[in-house]
This record gives sequence, C-alpha cells and structure tokens, in this order.
Amino acid sequence: MKQREEANQIAHDKMRKQQIQKLNASINELKLVTERLQTLRRLRSERVLISGGSIDEQEFARMMQIVAEEHAAVQEAEKAHKVAEEAKLEAIQPSNPQELFDWYNQANRNLDKLVQVRREWDQYLVSQGGSRIPPHFIYPPAPTTAAWASFLVQAGDS
Repeated sequence: MKQREEANQIAHDKMRKQQIQKLNASINELKLVTERLQTLRRLRSERVLISGGSIDEQEFARMMQIVAEEHAAVQEAEKAHKVAEEAKLEAIQPSNPQELFDWYNQANRNLDKLVQVRREWDQYLVSQGGSRIPPHFIYPPAPTTAAWASFLVQAGDS
C-alpha cells in the first residue's frame, strides 16, 4: 500500500512539474508581450513626434493601462510560480526522517527487501513481458571440452 502511495506521489510530482513548466512558459510569454508593447508604444511615440504631431493623451493612457495590466499579470504568474515551488519543496521534505532513512536502507538489512526494490526498479527498466536478460546480451559459445560442458546447467535442470 505504501508503494502505491509513493507511486501516486511521484506521478503527482511529475504532473506538478509539468504545470510549473507551463506556468514558466506563460510567464516568459507575458514578459515578451509586455516588452513588445513597450517597444511599440515607444516607436509610435517617436513616429508621432518626428512627424511634428503630438501624442494623443487618451491613446497614451490606454497603452499605459495595457502595459500595466500585462505587468500585473506577469507579477501574479511569478507569485503563483513561487507558491508552487514552495509547495513542491514542502512536499519533498519527509514528515519523519527516521522512516525515510529506514526505507532507503531496508535493502542493506534484508535480502528479500533488496529483491523487492530491484523488482520495483526493473518495472521501470524492462517493458511488459520483457526478459531479465538484456536484449544486447551476447550468449557465450558452446563449451569446447566435455569437462566444461559438465558444469553447465541445462534449461530443464534447476
């Protein structure tokens, strides 16, 4: 049961990491949009001033409002990102350090636990219906002497 909880926690962490990556991407996109809007506003203002006109105050105020809204959205996204990172760090910290230590060292004290941990790891390394023998394994040549052949275990023997 504990293994299932750990697997669920790993899946939850992976999903949270993906959400954080998406959030980071949207933060970067919002920063880029804000920078482009500021550049566009500056270029428009320069163009109007070069042509001898004056800047429309209402247009200027509207553009500043847009930039401020984008900036606020970026700050809000960064705050959410920071909160998500802090929550992730809290989730990683064990509630009971001794329990965590015991779990990590169980294979050092018990052969059955070692086999269990290895099988759990093998689930991630070998596809369904796979073999414990690696696919690139090179089988040894047939024995060259009768004495050597006597030491081999046949497939039916065990």
